[in-house]
Amino acid sequence: MLVVEDAPEVRRRLVELLGTEGEADVVGHASDVPSALAAARLLRPSLVVLDARLPGGSGLDVLRTLRAEGATARVAVLTQHATAQARHAYLSAGADHFFDKASDIPLLLAVAAMRSR
Repeated sequence: MLVVEDAPEVRRRLVELLGTEGEADVVGHASDVPSALAAARLLRPSLVVLDARLPGGSGLDVLRTLRAEGATARVAVLTQHATAQARHAYLSAGADHFFDKASDIPLLLAVAAMRSR
């Protein structure tokens, strides 16, 4: 699993929560677009938890690049800006899930516990 989140405390908490929910393969984290792409290429995670707003671009940039490179990891977008337009853009670009940080963390944990698509 790869957690991509620019806020250090949120990133730490996500890694902690995902680890305690039985997701044994929490393997990496990144805080910006370049480090997210590098980590995804190196680690080839089964799941990428992706913040929508990142330094150096956006989560959409990361998602589009990963899909263009043939990455098959499940991608769960996590954002504070969960508009219908954003949801459509991410899902159309190949995201598997789209969650609101304010209300969907339990759902994200359930999705992370799933082992297959």
